[in-house]
Amino acid sequence: MLSLVTWNVRGIMSSSVCLSELFKYTNCDIAVLSEHKLFNHSLQFLNTLDNNYHSLGIADTSVNIETSKCGKGGVAIMYKKTLKFNIKPINCPVSERILGIEIQCNENYSIFVFSVYLPADSNIQNYKYEMNIVEDYVSNFSKFGPVIVAGDFNTSCRVTDLDRTNVNKSIVFSDFMLRNNIIPVNASTLRDASSFTYIPTRTLLDYFLVSEELATDVISCENIPEGTLSLTSDHLPVFLKLSIPYVCNSTNSCNNVWPSWRKASESSLGAYNELTNKIADQLLDLPLCNLSDLDTLACKLTDKLKDCANETIPSGSFNPKPKPYWSDKVKQAHTAERFARWKWINQADPEGRTFLLTSNTNLRKTNSGIVNVLPIMPTWTILTVKSTKQLNVYTPTENAKFDSDFKAHVTEFVDRTLESCATNNGLLPGGEITLYEIETVVRNLKLRKAPGYDKLQNEHVRYSGSKLHTVILRIFNAVIRFGRIPLCWKHGLLIPLFKGYRTELDLVFNLGDKSVNISTETKHLGILRTVDLSPSTDIQHSCRKGRNAYFAIAGTGSCLLNPLTVCGLYNKIVIPAVLYGCELWNGIKPKDIRCLETFQHFIVKHIQGFPKRTRSDMCESMTNLERLPILVEKRKLMFLYKLCEMKAQSLTKQIFIYRLFQYFGDTSRKQHGFIPDVTNILSKYSLLNFLNSYMFTGCFPTKLQWKNIVNGAINQHEKHRKEERMRSDNDFTRFLRLSENNGYDFIWQYAKYTGRLRTAKHVAKLWSTPPTSGNCNLCGHFVQDTLYHQITMCTELQTQRHLLYKRLSEMTSDNFLYTLLSKSDEYVSCFLLGNHEALLDFLTPEHCLDVLNEGFSYLTYCRL
Repeated sequence: MLSLVTWNVRGIMSSSVCLSELFKYTNCDIAVLSEHKLFNHSLQFLNTLDNNYHSLGIADTSVNIETSKCGKGGVAIMYKKTLKFNIKPINCPVSERILGIEIQCNENYSIFVFSVYLPADSNIQNYKYEMNIVEDYVSNFSKFGPVIVAGDFNTSCRVTDLDRTNVNKSIVFSDFMLRNNIIPVNASTLRDASSFTYIPTRTLLDYFLVSEELATDVISCENIPEGTLSLTSDHLPVFLKLSIPYVCNSTNSCNNVWPSWRKASESSLGAYNELTNKIADQLLDLPLCNLSDLDTLACKLTDKLKDCANETIPSGSFNPKPKPYWSDKVKQAHTAERFARWKWINQADPEGRTFLLTSNTNLRKTNSGIVNVLPIMPTWTILTVKSTKQLNVYTPTENAKFDSDFKAHVTEFVDRTLESCATNNGLLPGGEITLYEIETVVRNLKLRKAPGYDKLQNEHVRYSGSKLHTVILRIFNAVIRFGRIPLCWKHGLLIPLFKGYRTELDLVFNLGDKSVNISTETKHLGILRTVDLSPSTDIQHSCRKGRNAYFAIAGTGSCLLNPLTVCGLYNKIVIPAVLYGCELWNGIKPKDIRCLETFQHFIVKHIQGFPKRTRSDMCESMTNLERLPILVEKRKLMFLYKLCEMKAQSLTKQIFIYRLFQYFGDTSRKQHGFIPDVTNILSKYSLLNFLNSYMFTGCFPTKLQWKNIVNGAINQHEKHRKEERMRSDNDFTRFLRLSENNGYDFIWQYAKYTGRLRTAKHVAKLWSTPPTSGNCNLCGHFVQDTLYHQITMCTELQTQRHLLYKRLSEMTSDNFLYTLLSKSDEYVSCFLLGNHEALLDFLTPEHCLDVLNEGFSYLTYCRL
């Protein structure tokens, strides 16, 4: 089971007592904390808050300790040191409002927990920005395991809270949950309007969001009622319990603390002996009438022995890296040698050199005496030693009956034992086990041996009290009487050892007298195909291959090249690698299309140096790149031409014709594959008449004709779709106005002509920034459009603006400057951003470039 708690703390320092009470009350494994203003020194305080917990956190770097009353927030995660899983931190460098950890339950299963604290102000754009960052992390890590998002979302998704919360935020929050298939556990179980986490408005602002696959494992989720704990915050904690059906490997445990019997003194061993005698009296009183009693007694004996050792015996951590011959004697000689060297170097003692040589000789003698006994070389090294060294490596003589003698001996012993049990009322030969036999075996137990799955060592029994031997005797005789060993003694840890890939297939069936192997995958023209013919795996593999190919190009100094040049390399090198074999991607799903588009969106933003949140349509338009799903459709249509033009005698052509007529003739049978896909594509672009004509006449356009037909139809459809999509979105208003007379790639064409790449990149970011209202980053005033304000009105740029107008007047004329300044601020801003269409009558061709250079130089002072 895994227990988590989330709480919006109001002051880590002032809430230290409340946090301690919360940890004691819930005994949670993981605590997800949000803070109104989390300072760096508070992060250090978190580590000292509770010795049983580790802490991770991100401080609010923008808050001023002296003047600020409330910061924008920070997040932290605390987890138990004894948690039986590996914990890896997940940092978010782009935001101070999200932090995560990976809980490695085993090698193949991880749970990702994120702590978030979304903005509390009413700026919906700021809220969307932070929510998009959270969504990026959730969507990326959900591919590798279930995700838990916890914290203060500063809005409510419940209908009963809409009149007391920000409705716009609630819509964004609800859409985020629907898109990512995550469930608000406490909102779905606490439907009562009286259940809340934010006390002033009595609304639900703090949530546990879990993936759908993990929702069925939720045991309970409840907010801790008001008044249960002494809380300093106006938020209530939420407590979640999960049942995890995965058992962690012991190698994953971060707590490898064991009783150190070597360090135990006589007094600690005596205390252990007395304590085990006390618990023996309790164990002897337990009933032992059936198999259930036997299992209970054996489990309690194991647990009690470990508890007694933990209370009385000093603890020590297991070090998996020491050399096998590094004993206490070698360690003492090594310490003496290090001390002698330190004394010789630091004290410049001439006599110390003699002492150093003596210590070094002693260390070598001690080492050599042990090394000669142990086989230090690995087995595979010994077996490959040349024949000059005579090694006596035992090799058994293997044949069909090499162990028949041993098998006969064991069979005879078992038969003899069964006969003796039948004649002695079910007892083993020799009667019941006696206390003397138990004590003899206990005295002869070897020390310092590795324990089993229950972590019980021989020392636990060897140093126990005499009364405990009676308990062991009682269990052993009960095992003989019931004929079954306790279940807890049957547990073991299996560690599979990899022995290489198998070359033979497991699935075989007989066809006549021949054996035929069944394979679940095969390679077709270098493309790995599986039996389900699903394109998802192929598309993901192609995107990874394309990303590697792009970064191989990017590592050659592409940041110094014009983005149009890099896009040319991308089209010639990366695109063919990604789309190789895309004609076989049949039945592409929306998630596969998103995978392709996400890959290209990342590449095109990286090429132009744009931020991650830049609109992707703008990025692709400015480089004249086609969407990858469109390229896939074009390739499928060109592949259709190749099939239609193949010779009629070829088997491929015959299969194609048969499947084609079967698809149109037998509509009752659902068909999958290339023909349904290409038919849908032809219908989408109104090209199905060409296929119908081919079926009746056998005539198909030539390659060049078909290529022009396909490109014309698809390009026109895609252009209309893109313009319609852009014109319906207010974020594209400025971008469309700037590019309507110049073309989408105007900025990069300008950089290609003038060589001013750095200036062009800055102006391109201004082009791709949507119109936003807010405080100006230069003067601090609130404005409706920050870019237009900085270009025409900002007081911080007044000097640069006057110099610009003076240079424009010198280049052109006063009449031109007067005409320009008589226009609106929006018009002047678009002119300086490159839209000169309306004033071309006032400019000569040689002046156009000069005016453009001056305007772009002035724009480098703008900061959004």
